[in-house]
Amino acid sequence: MTPESTRHPSANLFATLTNEAYASDYPPKAEQTHISPKWWASSVVVSAVVTLVITAALTSTNLLAPSQRSQQAELASRVEQLRESVRRTTTNNDQERAMLKSLAASQLTQSKQGRTLLAQLSAAEVAAGVTAVSDSGVCITIEQRSRNSGQISDRDMQRLVNELWRRGATAMSINGYRLTSRTAIRTAGNAILVSYRPIDWPYQVCVVGSAASTSTLSRPALAGVLTKFDLAHGVKSQVRALWVVAPAAKVD
Repeated sequence: MTPESTRHPSANLFATLTNEAYASDYPPKAEQTHISPKWWASSVVVSAVVTLVITAALTSTNLLAPSQRSQQAELASRVEQLRESVRRTTTNNDQERAMLKSLAASQLTQSKQGRTLLAQLSAAEVAAGVTAVSDSGVCITIEQRSRNSGQISDRDMQRLVNELWRRGATAMSINGYRLTSRTAIRTAGNAILVSYRPIDWPYQVCVVGSAASTSTLSRPALAGVLTKFDLAHGVKSQVRALWVVAPAAKVD
């Protein structure tokens, strides 16, 4: 320690603080981390490989696209051919069935017993829904009160249909689909399915009744039933008496 610093300790402290204030927070250039050339080379190689893989994938997709479109077109063509084959087979079956029915009727009408059997056969066909039925009856149109109001489930529709059967309906259809003892009424989401086909608003239930059920299926007789139905489900129903055609059940 020099005599001067001994005599003036404050000067020495000032010099120390000044030097530390101007000291750099960064290490000298020689002490900075050195990145190896091998690391740079590895990075370049990895980037090149990734680029090559992506390019190859895109190229493969473009090359396969025409082949995939061709396969899809071929599959669509085969499906359409199968559908056409089913339509032709269905038409042929309907024609053969009509021919057999005509031959059976011509033979059975020649005797009293045969006529009795023919009447029983006709009633069984109506019950099974294999033949169309047309007669006087009623059609019930069920609508929503507003665009999104009113909901009817499959169970609600089943209860209504069962009530109509109980009142003497001999044939019935919903939105053109014939109901039989084997017809399924189900729900898929918010849609009702009849024979696994979706139906939409408004729902139209058309009923053919026997002579004995004319009073129980009349508009006044159904008014009370439908009033309760409307209040329970937030819908509005309208009943019309008219000539009803219940088509034959669709067979897939």
